[in-house]
Amino acid sequence: MQFIGIGGYHYGVLEDLDTMAGRRADNANFFALDDIDRIDNTELYSRMLGEFPLWLKEAK
Repeated sequence: MQFIGIGGYHYGVLEDLDTMAGRRADNANFFALDDIDRIDNTELYSRMLGEFPLWLKEAK
C-alpha cells in the first residue's frame, strides 16, 4: 500500500505504517508531499513507485 500525505504535517499512523517493525515484507510505504504544486509527474511517480521493486522481491 502506498500512502501519501498531502499539504500538512504530523501524519501519525501513516508514518508509523511505513516504519513498522516485525513484518515479513514491507507492504506499506508513506511519503509526505507538501510541495504538490511544485512537483512534476516524473518525480511524483518516482516517489510513488520507489519501493515497489523491493516489495516484489520480498513478497516472493
